[in-house]
Amino acid sequence: MRRHSNTPSLGRIAEQAGVSRAAVSMALRNHPRIPASTRERIQGIAKEMGWKPNPLLAEAMSAIRAGQPPTDRVTLAWITTGPQRDEWKSSYFDVRCHAGAVERAENAGYRLETFWLGDANNNPDRLGDILYNRGINGVLVAPLREPGTLPLQWERFAAATVAHTLISPRLHSANDNHVAGIRVCVARMHARNRRRIGLALAAKLDHRVADLWSAGYLLETFEEGLSDPKLLHRPEDEVDEANFIRWVKKAKPDAIIGTQRKIPMWLEKAGYEVPKDIAFAGLDLPWEMHGHDITPFLHEPDTARPRPLLTALTGFKFGSDTHPIPTAQNEIYMGAGVPWWLSLVDGDFKYIRTLVEGEPEELYDLRNDPEELPRSPTIANASSVCEKHSSPNSDAPTRR
Repeated sequence: MRRHSNTPSLGRIAEQAGVSRAAVSMALRNHPRIPASTRERIQGIAKEMGWKPNPLLAEAMSAIRAGQPPTDRVTLAWITTGPQRDEWKSSYFDVRCHAGAVERAENAGYRLETFWLGDANNNPDRLGDILYNRGINGVLVAPLREPGTLPLQWERFAAATVAHTLISPRLHSANDNHVAGIRVCVARMHARNRRRIGLALAAKLDHRVADLWSAGYLLETFEEGLSDPKLLHRPEDEVDEANFIRWVKKAKPDAIIGTQRKIPMWLEKAGYEVPKDIAFAGLDLPWEMHGHDITPFLHEPDTARPRPLLTALTGFKFGSDTHPIPTAQNEIYMGAGVPWWLSLVDGDFKYIRTLVEGEPEELYDLRNDPEELPRSPTIANASSVCEKHSSPNSDAPTRR
Protein backbone atom coordinates (compact mmCIF):
# COMPACT_ATOMS: atom_id res chain seq x y z
CA MET A 1 0.00 0.00 0.00
CA ARG A 2 1.30 3.43 -0.86
CA ARG A 3 1.88 5.75 2.06
CA HIS A 4 0.47 9.22 1.74
CA SER A 5 2.55 12.10 3.07
CA ASN A 6 1.09 15.19 4.68
CA THR A 7 3.83 17.25 3.03
CA PRO A 8 2.44 19.10 -0.01
CA SER A 9 3.93 18.36 -3.41
CA LEU A 10 5.89 20.90 -5.43
CA GLY A 11 2.98 20.97 -7.84
CA ARG A 12 0.48 22.00 -5.15
CA ILE A 13 2.82 24.69 -3.86
CA ALA A 14 3.43 25.94 -7.42
CA GLU A 15 -0.31 26.14 -8.04
CA GLN A 16 -0.87 28.07 -4.82
CA ALA A 17 2.02 30.46 -5.55
CA GLY A 18 1.20 30.91 -9.22
CA VAL A 19 4.65 29.83 -10.43
CA SER A 20 6.23 26.78 -12.07
CA ARG A 21 7.33 23.62 -10.28
CA ALA A 22 10.93 24.45 -11.25
CA ALA A 23 10.62 27.87 -9.59
CA VAL A 24 9.31 26.27 -6.40
CA SER A 25 12.14 23.72 -6.39
CA MET A 26 14.77 26.42 -6.77
CA ALA A 27 13.12 28.73 -4.22
CA LEU A 28 13.05 25.99 -1.60
CA ARG A 29 16.77 25.42 -2.23
CA ASN A 30 17.50 29.15 -1.99
CA HIS A 31 18.77 29.14 -5.58
CA PRO A 32 20.12 32.60 -6.58
CA ARG A 33 18.30 32.45 -9.93
CA ILE A 34 15.06 33.18 -8.07
CA PRO A 35 14.82 36.78 -6.73
CA ALA A 36 15.03 37.01 -2.94
CA SER A 37 11.55 38.51 -2.59
CA THR A 38 10.05 35.70 -4.69
CA ARG A 39 11.98 33.04 -2.74
CA GLU A 40 10.65 34.42 0.56
CA ARG A 41 7.08 34.51 -0.77
CA ILE A 42 7.23 30.92 -2.07
CA GLN A 43 8.90 29.68 1.13
CA GLY A 44 6.20 31.39 3.20
CA ILE A 45 3.45 29.72 1.19
CA ALA A 46 5.19 26.34 1.48
CA LYS A 47 5.54 26.71 5.23
CA GLU A 48 1.86 27.61 5.63
CA MET A 49 0.95 24.51 3.63
CA GLY A 50 3.03 22.30 5.94
CA TRP A 51 6.00 21.65 3.68
CA LYS A 52 9.18 20.33 5.31
CA PRO A 53 12.45 19.30 3.63
CA ASN A 54 13.17 15.61 3.23
CA PRO A 55 16.82 15.05 4.18
CA LEU A 56 16.82 11.56 2.67
CA LEU A 57 15.68 12.90 -0.68
CA ALA A 58 17.98 15.91 -0.53
CA GLU A 59 21.03 13.75 0.23
CA ALA A 60 20.02 11.20 -2.39
CA MET A 61 19.68 13.89 -5.07
CA SER A 62 23.01 15.43 -4.06
CA ALA A 63 24.64 12.00 -4.31
CA ILE A 64 23.03 11.34 -7.68
CA ARG A 65 24.27 14.68 -9.05
CA ALA A 66 27.76 13.80 -7.78
CA GLY A 67 27.59 10.27 -9.22
CA GLN A 68 27.66 8.66 -5.77
CA PRO A 69 25.28 6.10 -4.21
CA PRO A 70 22.87 7.62 -1.65
CA THR A 71 22.96 6.59 2.02
CA ASP A 72 20.51 7.02 4.88
CA ARG A 73 21.65 9.78 7.26
CA VAL A 74 18.68 11.42 8.98
CA THR A 75 19.60 11.34 12.68
CA LEU A 76 21.87 13.89 14.30
CA ALA A 77 23.59 13.25 17.64
CA TRP A 78 23.42 15.51 20.71
CA ILE A 79 26.48 14.37 22.71
CA THR A 80 26.51 14.87 26.48
CA THR A 81 29.45 14.12 28.78
CA GLY A 82 28.23 14.70 32.35
CA PRO A 83 28.59 12.28 35.27
CA GLN A 84 24.97 11.10 34.86
CA ARG A 85 22.91 10.54 31.74
CA ASP A 86 20.39 13.31 32.37
CA GLU A 87 22.63 15.62 34.40
CA TRP A 88 22.57 18.21 31.60
CA LYS A 89 18.82 18.64 32.12
CA SER A 90 19.52 20.40 35.43
CA SER A 91 21.11 23.28 33.51
CA TYR A 92 18.55 25.73 32.18
CA PHE A 93 21.08 26.94 29.60
CA ASP A 94 21.67 23.40 28.31
CA VAL A 95 17.94 22.69 28.19
CA ARG A 96 17.29 25.84 26.15
CA CYS A 97 20.14 25.00 23.78
CA HIS A 98 18.82 21.47 23.30
CA ALA A 99 15.28 22.72 22.65
CA GLY A 100 16.58 25.12 20.01
CA ALA A 101 18.65 22.39 18.38
CA VAL A 102 15.66 20.03 18.30
CA GLU A 103 13.49 22.70 16.69
CA ARG A 104 16.11 23.60 14.10
CA ALA A 105 16.75 19.94 13.25
CA GLU A 106 13.04 19.22 12.84
CA ASN A 107 12.61 22.28 10.63
CA ALA A 108 15.36 20.92 8.41
CA GLY A 109 13.82 17.45 8.32
CA TYR A 110 16.21 15.75 10.75
CA ARG A 111 15.84 14.15 14.17
CA LEU A 112 18.11 14.95 17.12
CA GLU A 113 18.95 12.02 19.41
CA THR A 114 20.85 12.26 22.69
CA PHE A 115 23.97 10.13 23.20
CA TRP A 116 25.65 10.06 26.61
CA LEU A 117 29.38 9.34 26.76
CA GLY A 118 28.77 7.27 29.91
CA ASP A 119 26.84 4.68 27.88
CA ALA A 120 30.09 4.07 25.98
CA ASN A 121 32.01 3.58 29.26
CA ASN A 122 33.32 7.14 28.87
CA ASN A 123 35.33 5.96 25.87
CA PRO A 124 35.16 8.52 23.01
CA ASP A 125 36.39 5.95 20.46
CA ARG A 126 33.60 3.57 21.46
CA LEU A 127 31.04 6.37 21.19
CA GLY A 128 32.40 7.27 17.77
CA ASP A 129 32.00 3.67 16.63
CA ILE A 130 28.40 3.58 17.90
CA LEU A 131 27.52 6.73 15.98
CA TYR A 132 29.33 5.62 12.83
CA ASN A 133 27.68 2.18 12.82
CA ARG A 134 24.30 3.83 13.30
CA GLY A 135 24.92 5.81 10.13
CA ILE A 136 25.05 9.11 12.01
CA ASN A 137 27.46 11.58 10.49
CA GLY A 138 26.33 14.83 12.13
CA VAL A 139 27.04 15.58 15.81
CA LEU A 140 26.39 18.50 18.14
CA VAL A 141 28.42 18.58 21.35
CA ALA A 142 26.52 19.89 24.36
CA PRO A 143 28.34 22.21 26.82
CA LEU A 144 30.95 20.32 28.84
CA ARG A 145 30.82 20.56 32.63
CA GLU A 146 34.41 21.81 32.67
CA PRO A 147 36.39 23.32 29.77
CA GLY A 148 38.31 20.51 28.09
CA THR A 149 38.66 18.19 25.10
CA LEU A 150 36.73 15.33 23.54
CA PRO A 151 38.95 12.98 21.45
CA LEU A 152 36.28 11.67 19.07
CA GLN A 153 37.20 10.44 15.56
CA TRP A 154 36.28 13.84 14.17
CA GLU A 155 37.22 12.95 10.59
CA ARG A 156 34.07 10.78 10.52
CA PHE A 157 31.63 13.53 11.39
CA ALA A 158 30.30 16.92 10.50
CA ALA A 159 30.44 18.52 13.94
CA ALA A 160 29.61 21.67 15.89
CA THR A 161 29.38 22.58 19.55
CA VAL A 162 27.52 24.90 21.92
CA ALA A 163 29.28 27.39 24.24
CA HIS A 164 33.03 27.79 24.81
CA THR A 165 33.72 24.69 26.88
CA LEU A 166 35.13 22.43 24.13
CA ILE A 167 38.70 23.70 23.88
CA SER A 168 39.94 21.06 21.43
CA PRO A 169 39.21 20.48 18.63
CA ARG A 170 38.12 23.95 17.54
CA LEU A 171 34.68 23.40 16.03
CA HIS A 172 32.07 25.74 14.66
CA SER A 173 30.10 26.85 17.69
CA ALA A 174 26.96 28.67 18.79
CA ASN A 175 27.50 31.04 21.73
CA ASP A 176 26.02 33.92 23.62
CA ASN A 177 27.82 37.23 23.02
CA HIS A 178 29.09 37.55 26.59
CA VAL A 179 31.27 40.57 25.86
CA ALA A 180 28.44 42.53 24.27
CA GLY A 181 25.99 41.53 27.02
CA ILE A 182 28.09 42.76 29.92
CA ARG A 183 29.19 45.89 28.04
CA VAL A 184 25.55 46.84 27.58
CA CYS A 185 24.98 46.18 31.28
CA VAL A 186 27.85 48.49 32.33
CA ALA A 187 26.77 51.20 29.88
CA ARG A 188 23.18 51.19 31.11
CA MET A 189 24.23 51.38 34.74
CA HIS A 190 26.54 54.28 33.87
CA ALA A 191 23.65 56.01 32.10
CA ARG A 192 21.79 55.82 35.42
CA ASN A 193 24.59 57.78 37.12
CA ARG A 194 26.35 54.79 38.63
CA ARG A 195 30.08 55.55 38.71
CA ARG A 196 31.55 52.68 40.72
CA ILE A 197 30.30 49.59 38.92
CA GLY A 198 31.67 46.34 40.32
CA LEU A 199 31.75 42.80 38.96
CA ALA A 200 31.36 39.88 41.40
CA LEU A 201 32.01 36.66 39.49
CA ALA A 202 33.74 33.36 40.28
CA ALA A 203 36.74 32.78 38.03
CA LYS A 204 35.64 29.15 37.61
CA LEU A 205 32.39 30.33 36.03
CA ASP A 206 34.17 32.98 33.95
CA HIS A 207 36.48 30.29 32.54
CA ARG A 208 33.41 28.44 31.21
CA VAL A 209 32.77 31.38 28.86
CA ALA A 210 36.46 31.79 27.94
CA ASP A 211 36.76 34.70 30.45
CA LEU A 212 34.65 36.85 28.15
CA TRP A 213 32.50 38.29 30.95
CA SER A 214 35.47 39.80 32.76
CA ALA A 215 37.03 40.86 29.44
CA GLY A 216 33.88 42.73 28.41
CA TYR A 217 33.58 44.33 31.84
CA LEU A 218 37.18 45.54 31.87
CA LEU A 219 36.92 46.89 28.33
CA GLU A 220 33.67 48.79 28.92
CA THR A 221 34.68 50.27 32.27
CA PHE A 222 37.97 51.42 30.70
CA GLU A 223 36.22 53.07 27.75
CA GLU A 224 33.62 54.67 30.03
CA GLY A 225 36.37 56.07 32.29
CA LEU A 226 35.20 53.94 35.23
CA SER A 227 38.13 51.53 35.51
CA ASP A 228 39.25 50.60 39.03
CA PRO A 229 40.90 47.22 39.78
CA LYS A 230 39.38 47.20 43.28
CA LEU A 231 35.89 46.93 41.74
CA LEU A 232 36.57 43.43 40.36
CA HIS A 233 35.73 40.65 42.85
CA ARG A 234 36.78 37.38 41.20
CA PRO A 235 37.37 34.53 43.68
CA GLU A 236 38.46 31.25 42.16
CA ASP A 237 35.61 28.86 43.05
CA GLU A 238 32.54 30.78 44.23
CA VAL A 239 31.26 34.13 45.45
CA ASP A 240 30.47 33.59 49.16
CA GLU A 241 28.66 36.00 51.46
CA ALA A 242 31.41 36.83 53.97
CA ASN A 243 34.13 37.64 51.42
CA PHE A 244 31.65 39.41 49.18
CA ILE A 245 30.52 41.80 51.94
CA ARG A 246 34.16 42.46 52.91
CA TRP A 247 34.85 43.39 49.29
CA VAL A 248 31.79 45.66 49.15
CA LYS A 249 32.87 47.57 52.26
CA LYS A 250 36.39 47.99 50.90
CA ALA A 251 35.66 48.75 47.22
CA LYS A 252 32.47 50.78 47.88
CA PRO A 253 30.64 50.00 44.61
CA ASP A 254 27.37 51.80 43.85
CA ALA A 255 26.34 49.07 41.39
CA ILE A 256 27.21 45.39 41.08
CA ILE A 257 26.97 42.93 38.19
CA GLY A 258 27.08 39.21 38.95
CA THR A 259 25.58 35.74 38.66
CA GLN A 260 25.06 34.98 42.37
CA ARG A 261 21.32 35.42 42.84
CA LYS A 262 21.61 35.92 46.61
CA ILE A 263 23.61 39.15 46.29
CA PRO A 264 20.58 41.46 46.81
CA MET A 265 19.65 39.53 49.96
CA TRP A 266 23.24 39.72 51.26
CA LEU A 267 23.34 43.46 50.65
CA GLU A 268 20.04 44.06 52.47
CA LYS A 269 21.25 41.92 55.37
CA ALA A 270 24.43 44.04 55.58
CA GLY A 271 22.36 47.24 55.80
CA TYR A 272 22.42 48.41 52.18
CA GLU A 273 19.24 49.39 50.32
CA VAL A 274 18.89 47.86 46.88
CA PRO A 275 18.87 49.65 44.47
CA LYS A 276 19.10 52.99 46.35
CA ASP A 277 22.55 52.39 47.82
CA ILE A 278 23.78 49.67 45.49
CA ALA A 279 22.09 48.59 42.28
CA PHE A 280 22.35 44.98 41.12
CA ALA A 281 22.11 43.38 37.67
CA GLY A 282 22.26 39.62 37.04
CA LEU A 283 23.99 38.07 34.05
CA ASP A 284 22.01 34.81 33.95
CA LEU A 285 18.40 33.76 34.07
CA PRO A 286 18.57 32.23 37.55
CA TRP A 287 15.92 29.56 37.02
CA GLU A 288 13.54 28.30 34.40
CA MET A 289 10.95 31.03 33.91
CA HIS A 290 7.54 29.77 32.87
CA GLY A 291 4.84 31.59 30.98
CA HIS A 292 4.76 33.94 28.00
CA ASP A 293 6.68 37.05 27.01
CA ILE A 294 4.98 40.16 28.45
CA THR A 295 7.31 42.68 26.77
CA PRO A 296 4.55 43.87 24.38
CA PHE A 297 2.43 44.86 27.39
CA LEU A 298 5.31 46.88 28.85
CA HIS A 299 5.56 48.88 25.62
CA GLU A 300 1.80 49.08 25.07
CA PRO A 301 0.04 48.73 28.45
CA ASP A 302 -3.40 49.04 26.85
CA THR A 303 -2.83 46.05 24.57
CA ALA A 304 -5.52 43.41 24.99
CA ARG A 305 -4.22 40.38 26.87
CA PRO A 306 -5.06 37.06 25.17
CA ARG A 307 -4.50 35.13 28.43
CA PRO A 308 -4.81 35.63 32.19
CA LEU A 309 -1.79 37.34 33.76
CA LEU A 310 -0.28 36.03 37.00
CA THR A 311 2.24 38.07 39.01
CA ALA A 312 4.14 36.76 42.04
CA LEU A 313 5.92 39.13 44.42
CA THR A 314 8.34 37.21 46.64
CA GLY A 315 10.86 39.83 47.75
CA PHE A 316 14.43 38.93 46.90
CA LYS A 317 13.71 35.21 46.60
CA PHE A 318 12.77 33.38 43.44
CA GLY A 319 12.84 29.97 41.81
CA SER A 320 13.52 27.08 44.17
CA ASP A 321 14.15 29.53 47.04
CA THR A 322 10.40 30.20 47.21
CA HIS A 323 9.64 26.58 48.14
CA PRO A 324 8.39 26.20 50.76
CA ILE A 325 6.73 29.53 51.51
CA PRO A 326 8.38 30.96 54.65
CA THR A 327 6.36 31.46 57.82
CA ALA A 328 8.75 33.71 59.74
CA GLN A 329 7.57 37.35 59.76
CA ASN A 330 11.01 38.73 58.92
CA GLU A 331 11.18 36.53 55.82
CA ILE A 332 7.73 36.82 54.30
CA TYR A 333 7.22 40.56 54.96
CA MET A 334 9.21 42.72 52.55
CA GLY A 335 9.04 46.11 54.26
CA ALA A 336 6.26 48.61 54.90
CA GLY A 337 4.22 45.67 56.25
CA VAL A 338 3.74 44.13 52.78
CA PRO A 339 3.89 40.30 52.65
CA TRP A 340 4.48 38.05 49.68
CA TRP A 341 1.47 38.09 47.38
CA LEU A 342 0.03 36.82 44.11
CA SER A 343 -2.22 38.70 41.73
CA LEU A 344 -4.25 37.35 38.83
CA VAL A 345 -5.70 39.59 36.14
CA ASP A 346 -8.35 37.98 33.93
CA GLY A 347 -10.34 40.28 31.70
CA ASP A 348 -11.87 43.07 33.78
CA PHE A 349 -11.10 41.45 37.13
CA LYS A 350 -8.01 41.40 39.33
CA TYR A 351 -7.68 38.95 42.21
CA ILE A 352 -5.04 39.47 44.93
CA ARG A 353 -4.07 36.99 47.59
CA THR A 354 -1.28 37.34 50.14
CA LEU A 355 0.68 34.27 51.15
CA VAL A 356 -0.01 34.82 54.83
CA GLU A 357 -2.69 32.68 56.45
CA GLY A 358 -5.71 34.68 57.63
CA GLU A 359 -5.07 37.74 55.44
CA PRO A 360 -8.15 38.80 53.40
CA GLU A 361 -8.38 38.09 49.69
CA GLU A 362 -9.22 40.91 47.30
CA LEU A 363 -11.12 41.00 44.03
CA TYR A 364 -11.41 44.20 41.98
CA ASP A 365 -13.53 45.17 39.00
CA LEU A 366 -10.93 47.04 36.93
CA ARG A 367 -13.48 48.47 34.53
CA ASN A 368 -15.47 50.21 37.27
CA ASP A 369 -12.61 50.57 39.74
CA PRO A 370 -9.37 51.05 37.73
CA GLU A 371 -7.55 52.56 40.74
CA GLU A 372 -8.25 49.45 42.86
CA LEU A 373 -9.61 51.52 45.73
CA PRO A 374 -10.07 49.56 48.96
CA ARG A 375 -13.75 48.71 48.99
CA SER A 376 -15.28 45.52 50.24
CA PRO A 377 -13.89 42.96 47.78
CA THR A 378 -16.19 40.26 46.50
CA ILE A 379 -14.55 37.20 47.98
CA ALA A 380 -17.30 34.84 46.81
CA ASN A 381 -16.36 35.27 43.15
CA ALA A 382 -12.62 34.92 43.74
CA SER A 383 -12.58 31.13 43.59
CA SER A 384 -14.13 31.04 40.11
CA VAL A 385 -11.43 33.36 38.80
CA CYS A 386 -8.74 31.15 40.36
CA GLU A 387 -10.22 27.99 38.89
CA LYS A 388 -10.19 29.60 35.48
CA HIS A 389 -6.50 30.33 35.92
CA SER A 390 -5.62 26.68 36.38
CA SER A 391 -5.02 26.49 32.60
CA PRO A 392 -1.29 26.27 31.72
CA ASN A 393 -1.77 28.90 29.00
CA SER A 394 -1.57 31.88 31.34
CA ASP A 395 1.20 34.48 31.31
CA ALA A 396 3.27 34.10 34.45
CA PRO A 397 6.01 36.67 35.09
CA THR A 398 7.94 36.33 38.35
CA ARG A 399 9.51 39.20 40.23
CA ARG A 400 13.29 38.70 40.51
